Amino acid sequence: MNRKINKKIIVIAAIFILAGAGAAIASKKKISPIGWGWFGKVYTRDGLALEGYDPVTYHTEGKPKKGSPAYAMDWNGSTLLFSTAENKTAFEKDPAKYAPAFGGFCSFAASKGFTAKADPTAWKIEGRKLYLFNDAEMRENWISELEKGVIGRAEMNWAKRPE
Repeated sequence: MNRKINKKIIVIAAIFILAGAGAAIASKKKISPIGWGWFGKVYTRDGLALEGYDPVTYHTEGKPKKGSPAYAMDWNGSTLLFSTAENKTAFEKDPAKYAPAFGGFCSFAASKGFTAKADPTAWKIEGRKLYLFNDAEMRENWISELEKGVIGRAEMNWAKRPE
């Protein structure tokens, strides 16, 4: 009987160790269930939202363009960079228009209930909103699900995250 108890203890311990290892791996890859709230409101790399790209240029120039520290501002605990003073002013006047959806995390991951890092060069403007993705493949998966309500699912999931 002691052997059965010992085996159960070993199995339970192994489960906890594996769960902890899985959580550690997920945190290094910047992936977690949205409800866990591990990564805050904004996806950042080295403290920069959008990895230093100007959020306004996606809309005005149709492409991402690196910003400058000369035109920096705090946004939800991260730093946003802009390529011009005019772009910074435009964002300050209407952040909802220019800010990336889901705090700049991968929009496809958000539709599945997760936060995941995003590559600011994998993006799409849909309904005048900027959406970012982990990579080009996730962008294409997201686009293929537009008619199936991928944006609505992501918005519902995002609303469940802890503040």
